[in-house]
Amino acid sequence: MVTTETPKTTAERLDLITRRIPTRDVWGLDLIKERMDDDSKLRTLRTLWATSPTGRPHVGYFIPLLKMVEFLAADVEVVIYLLDVYSFLDNVKYSMEQVLHRMEYYKYTVHAMFEMLLGRPISSNIDCHVGKKDSHATSAGVKFFQESTLHFKDGFIKDQWRLWAVTPQQAVRESWDRAYNPDMLSPMLCPGLQSLAEEWLQVDFQFGGADQRGIFTYAERFLPQLGYSRRAHLMNPMLPNLFGDKMSSSHPPHTKIRLLDDEHTVKDKVAKAHERSVAAIDNIENSIGTSNDVVIEKDNENGILATLRDILIPISQLQDEGIVSSSSQIATTSPESNESEDEKKRSLCPRFTTPDAPKGSVFTVTINKTADGGEEEKRVHFKSFEEILSALKDKTLDMDVLVLNIANAIDSLMRPLREAYERNENWQKEDRLGYPEES
Repeated sequence: MVTTETPKTTAERLDLITRRIPTRDVWGLDLIKERMDDDSKLRTLRTLWATSPTGRPHVGYFIPLLKMVEFLAADVEVVIYLLDVYSFLDNVKYSMEQVLHRMEYYKYTVHAMFEMLLGRPISSNIDCHVGKKDSHATSAGVKFFQESTLHFKDGFIKDQWRLWAVTPQQAVRESWDRAYNPDMLSPMLCPGLQSLAEEWLQVDFQFGGADQRGIFTYAERFLPQLGYSRRAHLMNPMLPNLFGDKMSSSHPPHTKIRLLDDEHTVKDKVAKAHERSVAAIDNIENSIGTSNDVVIEKDNENGILATLRDILIPISQLQDEGIVSSSSQIATTSPESNESEDEKKRSLCPRFTTPDAPKGSVFTVTINKTADGGEEEKRVHFKSFEEILSALKDKTLDMDVLVLNIANAIDSLMRPLREAYERNENWQKEDRLGYPEES
């Protein structure tokens, strides 16, 4: 169970909120600081993370989830905004009924990820009371909120009218993060609906991926025109897919590792991606020694190494700080556990270092060699991603060996989620109903 204490100073809290986010993607830090220093507001700081239920979630979701765990450590309340209406308007393909089943599937998935990372149970109930009348929450936690709940409120409907009346069509097109403009009217409504949630859920900042930049720009421009306060916005880097392009839940399954992929599928996808990325080290070795502003932005970047850098290593670092849970399980072995039944069911987050790793190590690479007719195992411990890149460049670490260890680590990370899924019949039901074409 995570035992970290809430930081006592504003500086410590701000560091937890902003670290691992490129400086250019932190908008309105002064607003967050002012809110922290304002003792007249009794409720805790609140953030919003919106997710649209499309395809099954993938491993890239760990990037925002890890960041939100840090928000919780900084005493920030996290609202998971389940975009059912947005998703229906945007996809113009699936029925609202199917979208609602996908929303439930997303809720169960995100809930299981939080419980694994935090090492404690949280409520999976959808909260209908987050908003303008809920202004006195005094402790951080995770709340799930269904978007359509707002759409039946009289004031929210009137705010939509007011927003449409001041929004040029071009402003909506510019907020869209896609290579084409939507042909249908319905997707054009989505940026405004998501922006209004900042006011109606009374959040202090909205958090999302770098692909949300356009919508955040829209919100900062138009909410003040309705007489509402400008909110801060933070954006996490996006994980590339296995072949270097942007990873998306709506993209084909072979381009990404989905959160419930089985062991064989995980390792097969990684192996096939590696076959096509043997020269990837040359594409990112220039990141050695650079600042936090190095983000995933190259079209041909290696998604396997990016997963190590942006998910596996941060998990190790947060485990050392007591922010993310840690089980006795490691990526290279599957020892019998002495945990209690409740701890087993909670499925804590695995470690990616072995017990013999020096303090500060973030990833252990196990090398199996054949010597004198027998198997010899060697373990190499690394304290940073830069150390791993240097070892690859110096050829003291073989890329094939590293990729095998990364595949094992990813599989060990998926294992608790697969086990949680197998225990939850409702989650399985929503899976079948939300994705009948894949069942």
